[in-house]
Amino acid sequence: MAVGARQHVVVLVPGFLGFAPGRSARLRRSGSSGLRDEDSRVAGVLRAALEAHCGLPVPVVTLPVTRAINLATRQRCLLRQLEALDGALRGVRQFHLIGHGPGGVDAELLTESLPLKAGATWNDLDPTHLRERVASVLTLAAPHYGTQLADQPLLHGRKRPQSFDVQGMRQVGGVASSLLREWVARVRSGTRGRADLLGALPLFMRLLREGELLRELSPHAMQALRAHNLPDSSLAVRVQSVVVSAPELTTEEGGVMRRRDSLFAALHGLTGVRSPSELPISLAHAQKLLRNVPPERLIRHPSARVPALDLAANDGVVNAARQLLTTRAQHNDPLAALVIADHADVVGYYDRRSLLAPETCTRRGLLRSGANFGDDEFFHLWGLVAALVSASALSETPAAEADIAAAQ
Repeated sequence: MAVGARQHVVVLVPGFLGFAPGRSARLRRSGSSGLRDEDSRVAGVLRAALEAHCGLPVPVVTLPVTRAINLATRQRCLLRQLEALDGALRGVRQFHLIGHGPGGVDAELLTESLPLKAGATWNDLDPTHLRERVASVLTLAAPHYGTQLADQPLLHGRKRPQSFDVQGMRQVGGVASSLLREWVARVRSGTRGRADLLGALPLFMRLLREGELLRELSPHAMQALRAHNLPDSSLAVRVQSVVVSAPELTTEEGGVMRRRDSLFAALHGLTGVRSPSELPISLAHAQKLLRNVPPERLIRHPSARVPALDLAANDGVVNAARQLLTTRAQHNDPLAALVIADHADVVGYYDRRSLLAPETCTRRGLLRSGANFGDDEFFHLWGLVAALVSASALSETPAAEADIAAAQ
C-alpha cells in the first residue's frame, strides 16, 4: 500500500433511506458514480466507538442514496464508489461494509460467486480485485430473501397497470384513509404534528417510485437469486445480520407512547401479508434462530414486547425472518442482534426526547411503531456494531472477542 494508506475503513451503504444526517447535513442523492461523503449521526457515533475499541483512527464514510434503479446498476455503482474511496485514501487495507435495507443486499452481493450483470465476470467489474479487501459485511433490516411488501399491488400500479386490480385499489384507499386520520389527529395537536407527518411521506413516496428495484426484492426473485448465486468461497469475509422487527402491541398497551402512527400501521400490515412464494428451508432456520436469540443480543426498550417472529413479523418494510442470511457456511453465527424497532429507527430517524422532560420530543422520527426506540437503544446498537467490526479488524488479537462481550 501507499504511504499514508488506511488500515481499515468503514463504509455505510444506504438503502431506501440515507443514514440520519447530522445538524449540518441534508439527505442527498447521487448519480450512479458520484461519491460525496455525507455527515451522518450514525457515522459520528460509530467512529467514536470504533476508535475506542481499536485504538487507532478508523474513518467512517457514509455513501449518499443512489439513483440506481436496479440491483445490477447499484452493484456497479457501489464498486465505483469504493474504488473512488480507495483512491482518495491512497489505498485501504480492509473495507468493512455496513448496509441498511437494500444497501445491505448490495454489500452482501459483492461477496457472492457471480456479479449481477448478465455475461460479466468479477474481473470485468472489479479489475483491481477490491472485493478481496472486504473483510466484513454487516447488514441491518436487509431483504436478503425479499420482502412481502414488494408483492403488494399498491406498489405496482405505476409501473404495471395491469396488476393494479381491485386489491390494489383497496390498498390505496386503506393507506389514504390512514393518512387522513393521522393528519386530522395531528392537526388537533398543532402545526408541528402536521410537519411530522409530512416527514414520513418521502419514505412512502420513494417506495412507490422504486418499482423495478422492488420487483427484484420480491420473495420469489430473491429466493431464485439465492438459489443460483452462492457465496464466493475464495473470499475471507465475515457476514452477519442485524434483524429489525416492530413490537407486539396489545390493547391494554395503548396510549400516546405506545400507539402506532397510521402510515406505519398500513406499511406493517401490507408487509405482514403472507407471500405465495415457496418457503425455503433457510427461512425456517432463521425463525428458529430469532426465537432463541440470546438476551445479550436483544436490543429493545423495556416496554417493547418481542413479537411472535413468524413470517408476518416485520419492521414496516422488510419481514424479520427474511433479513437473516443463514447460508454462509464459513460463518456459523449469522445473527448479530435482534432489534425491536422500525425500519427507520435503527439508522437514526427516531423520536428524540429530552431527559429532563421525557414528554417533550426534541426531534421527530419518520415512523412510529410503538417500540419507544430511543437514544439508549440507538447507542447500544451502534456500540455492538463497533465491537463486531473491531473483532473483524483485530481478529488476530484475543481482545476483539472481549470487546463484543463488553458491548453486549
